[in-house]
Amino acid sequence: MRCIYCYASAGENSPKFLQWEVAKAAIDLVAANAKKLGVKHFSVGFHGGGEPTLDWRLFTRCVEYSKKVSEEIGIKVLNSVASNAVFNNKQMDWILKNLNSMSISLDGPSDVQNYQRPLVNGKPSYDIVFKNLKRLDEAGFNYGLRSTITDYNVRRMSEIVEHFLDNFKTKQIHFEPLFFCGRCHTFKINAPNYRMFMREFLKAIVIADQHKVRLAYSGLRLGGLTSTFCGACGSNFSVTPFGDVTSCFEVTEKEDPRSAIFFYGKWQDAKKEFDIQEDKLDYLRSFHVQNISYCRDCLAKWHCAGDCLAKVAADADVEGERDSNRCRLNQEITKRRIMQFFVKPPKDEKVTKTN
Repeated sequence: MRCIYCYASAGENSPKFLQWEVAKAAIDLVAANAKKLGVKHFSVGFHGGGEPTLDWRLFTRCVEYSKKVSEEIGIKVLNSVASNAVFNNKQMDWILKNLNSMSISLDGPSDVQNYQRPLVNGKPSYDIVFKNLKRLDEAGFNYGLRSTITDYNVRRMSEIVEHFLDNFKTKQIHFEPLFFCGRCHTFKINAPNYRMFMREFLKAIVIADQHKVRLAYSGLRLGGLTSTFCGACGSNFSVTPFGDVTSCFEVTEKEDPRSAIFFYGKWQDAKKEFDIQEDKLDYLRSFHVQNISYCRDCLAKWHCAGDCLAKVAADADVEGERDSNRCRLNQEITKRRIMQFFVKPPKDEKVTKTN
């Protein structure tokens, strides 16, 4: 595909593929660690830098090998992928038999999807994704839908939720405002105004609530308490096609200035093992909300937990203030969502679909 906002500008350069030896070693390391810790399962996920199933042979080999290792050590493995869902029938057959879950990018009805997420030849992608989602629904497969919200589709967020509810059986929808980077510069596509995103999201979430479908935004997480935003703060073990170990799915190349923060290891071909920099890992683990002075008195402190470290690092010093539009969005949308719980519509008043 050639998504007009791709953060990795995928497809503009020759694709880089992970070597099997490195992928195998990564699976072995995670599985051995899971066994050592005595946990009930370990996870193998595929994400980032473009479509992770592009090297289909390597992708399927990794999944099948992880299942073999799972049987050998007696611990369940969960295989998942974040994908554009542009698959042929044979690939879909394999997915249904071998994966546990998927996060699928779909930005809305056909006109939105085809504009923001065209195929590499410029042709529409919606019909292909639609057909494959129908197959997932028929099989009762576990998947979520993720939409990137731009200044182009922000006013249609309620409509997008309705479209998904009318056509698919997913129980989770994720809206994320565009972060201006990558191919956004080429296509001059912009992030939505944060106040407009908040207003339209809060309308859309009421519709999702009525249908018992979870509508998520990463900066609004009232369902639990956490001191870290995500696994980028020292718990993710992600291997790039270059053999670097990164804690962040969005930071996958050495040329990215943020790699100085998120890269904490490297595959050593001579030694046939990963070299882990414990000091870098300790530094990443220090980014919990108790250590962020700017967040000290924020009502969203234990939900936002200092926000996405990769986005903070792109705009400012990761150890400094989080005073950005996204930070203000997280504070305000959390407050207003809490207020929604206490302001219920009259019993005879139902939220109807938008026209």
